[in-house]
Amino acid sequence: MEGVELPNEILDDTKNMHIELGGVTLLFKEAKDETPMSSDILGAYQVAFWVQDCDEATKYYLSKKAKLAIKPTNYSTTIRASFLKAPDGMMVELKQIISQN
Repeated sequence: MEGVELPNEILDDTKNMHIELGGVTLLFKEAKDETPMSSDILGAYQVAFWVQDCDEATKYYLSKKAKLAIKPTNYSTTIRASFLKAPDGMMVELKQIISQN
């Protein structure tokens, strides 16, 4: 199975590369010196999921006892996202494309 590279984006001065593989979009984010790495996380510190509604998805996972790291925020005119903290310390991003109506 071959991945398809989607257009890159720059958010918060960080390069974000998206690869679609088998119907799943993977996000590879450029690491910076302040990346919150620990010995418990090898190779990745964040995973992102596209959602239809960032606010509703965040509320849903908080109701399931997820830990909020960053509340839903507009990161650009087209991206809204929130971050949850997984038990192992990995960041889980809930990412929404904002409609341009």
